[in-house]
Amino acid sequence: VHRLDVDTSGAIILGKSLKGFLHLRQSFKSRQVFKEYICLVHGPVKKLSDPVHAPIQWNENTNTSSISDQGMWAESFYTVLGRYRLRGDKHVFTLCRVIITTGRTHQIRVHMAHIGHPLVGDSKYNPHAQNDLMWCPRVFLHAWCLG
Repeated sequence: VHRLDVDTSGAIILGKSLKGFLHLRQSFKSRQVFKEYICLVHGPVKKLSDPVHAPIQWNENTNTSSISDQGMWAESFYTVLGRYRLRGDKHVFTLCRVIITTGRTHQIRVHMAHIGHPLVGDSKYNPHAQNDLMWCPRVFLHAWCLG
């Protein structure tokens, strides 16, 4: 019924019958499904809660998304859950809860990078992701709640 990025863990919804599948597909299409994620990002996110409104355009040739005026409308809302440091390190990480209204490809990854806080382990949208691999071998993004 819906998709998660390959590196994203967490909840998915399946239709057990054709009728259930069609109902769920229509619910996603009409934005009636609540989608909540947890992610760890680089840096201290200053605002405790804020919306991100930025259109996203998909590039099939590079398999990446980007913020673009030619893109499709996309909306995310984040809330800071906590801030952390690795032992003996000064670099700050922020754990965020992100609710998305739309479901664009790589939406959370692109939106958080757009506001200056790329996801830990995200080699597509974080040029310094190689440093994360020692302690986080994949993108730190989890589909927490669907409803």
